[in-house]
Amino acid sequence: MGRTKPEGSSALLGRWGDAVAMKPVEIVGGGLAGLALGIALRKRGIPVGILEAARYPRHKVCGEFLSGGDPGLFEALGILDLLERFPIQRSLLFASRGKVFFRSTLPRPAYGASRFLLDARLAERFQQLGGELHLGERVAAPSEKGRVVATGRPRGEARWLGIRIELAAASPRADLEMHFGKRGYAGLASTGRGRANLCALLEGSAFPRQGALSRIEFFSACLEERGLGSLAELLGRGEPLPESFVAVAGFRLGRNPCEAEEIRIGDAYAAIPPFTGNGMAMALESALLAADPLADYARGRLSWREARGSVELLLWQRLRRRMRWALALHRWILRDGVGGSLWWLLGRRLIPFDFLCGRLQGSPSEGEFG
Repeated sequence: MGRTKPEGSSALLGRWGDAVAMKPVEIVGGGLAGLALGIALRKRGIPVGILEAARYPRHKVCGEFLSGGDPGLFEALGILDLLERFPIQRSLLFASRGKVFFRSTLPRPAYGASRFLLDARLAERFQQLGGELHLGERVAAPSEKGRVVATGRPRGEARWLGIRIELAAASPRADLEMHFGKRGYAGLASTGRGRANLCALLEGSAFPRQGALSRIEFFSACLEERGLGSLAELLGRGEPLPESFVAVAGFRLGRNPCEAEEIRIGDAYAAIPPFTGNGMAMALESALLAADPLADYARGRLSWREARGSVELLLWQRLRRRMRWALALHRWILRDGVGGSLWWLLGRRLIPFDFLCGRLQGSPSEGEFG
């Protein structure tokens, strides 16, 4: 399915022809945000190509818990039917030192969405709509007019380690379990078919040396070292699938700087702390918010600079509040550690959970899609 990388946006004109009378758009990165934007632009009749370094299907470091999406978001993107193939999730629990201290249900249902399946289905939908997908292609300098950066979390200081694996026999006690430890936490999310996704975010650079350890043994040692021993035990008995193991280090959370001419979406724009469960939905939101300004650019109604300004404003208005809340609470979680004051307040329901979800995942009052 891979093709020769086009040289800049001009190469796409060979596919659609001069009669289109539109400027094509290139998207660098074929993750959730890039694929969703490509689909949205093709639905608007815009010539668009995606350059992706990897191939589908592929495993990703992701919690695979798509929550907080606006009711009209998925329908407006034209991907609701793809998401409806995944199980709907409502229940969750929080635990520390293996002990549950909070149970609740989400104010809005979530999807247990496998990235291995979802990304491949989005790529197929994009091509069905006439989009150009170029796989196995790396772009050294993605910043130029007509190109959108959707390459995921930029690498930063080596402060965070993300590890993920799929378990074939986990039997989680809720649709989503969040386990909090020392300078890190992990989520166990049901993905249907009797399987669950275990994904951890760990702070620091001093981790157990892998050496002769297998990947699964390394993951288990990391969990033990961060006070997440109950998950380490689960990893041992939950039939982990070695081929699904993925790890990534040296990335940053929060707003990412961009160059003067860049339009960024998804994690390339801002990476929300994963405890919120909102990263996947936020990637899709950013794609839909960027679609109309980019379509206007392609039709000659906006310059690239004007389109960039419009996208920046829309993303800032929609996402700034939840990012501030998420980063502040993330620092609180890591500072307090297990048994901290936040968990004391939440466990005694002195902080309304629905209120917290609204701040961390957005709410329809921010402006509905559709």
